[in-house]
Amino acid sequence: MAGWSPVKSIVKALSAAVLLPLVGCDPGLTVRQIDSAQRAKNAVALPSSEYTLQVKTTRQLIGEDLYHPEISFTNLSEVSLTVSGVELAAKGVIYKTDLQSKESFPILVSPGTRAFFSPRFSLNEPVYKTFKKPAELRIHYRKDGRDEIARTSVVGGPR
Repeated sequence: MAGWSPVKSIVKALSAAVLLPLVGCDPGLTVRQIDSAQRAKNAVALPSSEYTLQVKTTRQLIGEDLYHPEISFTNLSEVSLTVSGVELAAKGVIYKTDLQSKESFPILVSPGTRAFFSPRFSLNEPVYKTFKKPAELRIHYRKDGRDEIARTSVVGGPR
């Protein structure tokens, strides 16, 4: 057979073996908190002295429709704060915590302590569409009998 070579066959077989698993892969997306110090510099309002709010960066497949962030909420005030819930506002939709989340609200956060939340949100669209523009994570809490909201923004981008 003209043009047939065992080396070419082996190279083709190895190439197929390496590339075949990648054919159905869903590229990744990183959802991260937007630097609140940068936002504060550009905003009129000053950052809260009552709390700090941090959202751990997640890495997800772009087609996923669940968002499950890890959130740290630190009470910097001198009185207890009672967290009553977490929600996500994205693209004009308000997502409530999924019933499969492990948190049970309300949660009392004493002065100087930190609470951790892992809410689960079932999204209407895949994460790559939901987080194309910044979304807002909201922690609802009570202080001195007043309802308050702690806010931070998250956005998606390449891994």
